[in-house]
Amino acid sequence: MNNPSSFCLLLLLLLLGNLSIAPAAVLSLASTMDPASRITEYNITGSFTSIENGDGSAVDIDGFYDINNPSNQFGNGTGDRHNTFPNEENFSIGTLEFDETLIVGTGTEIIPVTAVSIDLSNDIAATGLRPFTLDSPNSFTFGNFNSGASLTFDDGLLSSISLSIPVFLNYLPTLNANPFSYTAELAINGDAISISGDHTATITGQVPTGFTGGPFDSRMVFDLNGSVNAVGTFFVPEPTTSSLIPATLFLVFSRRNRPSLETTK
Repeated sequence: MNNPSSFCLLLLLLLLGNLSIAPAAVLSLASTMDPASRITEYNITGSFTSIENGDGSAVDIDGFYDINNPSNQFGNGTGDRHNTFPNEENFSIGTLEFDETLIVGTGTEIIPVTAVSIDLSNDIAATGLRPFTLDSPNSFTFGNFNSGASLTFDDGLLSSISLSIPVFLNYLPTLNANPFSYTAELAINGDAISISGDHTATITGQVPTGFTGGPFDSRMVFDLNGSVNAVGTFFVPEPTTSSLIPATLFLVFSRRNRPSLETTK
């Protein structure tokens, strides 16, 4: 290609194409939870598990405690006492994505959230929830995040998150019990994060110890609160030199195609 202007134009188009498919920025939702955060089951076990009941060791016991006498810990330590919160107040939660190229870095800017990935398996141990209801295996699943989810930046600094997503704690079927689920919500407003819900599920197919008849209603209350670490600390830097290359090439291209100002003598 002998024409320098054509070469610059081609390079400009290639760079612009690469910029348009740049990967989304990923923001960690790692959070510091209130030690008083807890999960409670009222009807069948009458017990709760709380972060503050653990001692931070690998084998600490967060649950289960009598809701009517919190100093009374149920179980004998062999099968129904568990480390429900293995990392104590340090929750990883998951991540969200956004288009970083939309941020100028000056003033207040509100940027939409484009994707969310939540995983509570490292924060709330599945084995630590089994004694709540018939020792059934369980797992968390999640619905779609709200359409208005957004991030607010002030002069490039993350100052607020607005996000909500449905949470489902699903107890899987066993030999005798049918599957059942509890619903809650994960919400972030500003820097405050919560996993909250008060849901009653009906259990059929199995009779809990000490009960007769059935079916049985199990009321589960999620009351976990904390703050997202990235709010007030995550900063989007000014555009890098590489992001200015297309503009520079455009100027070069423009100059090469500008009519000459020289006069003919």
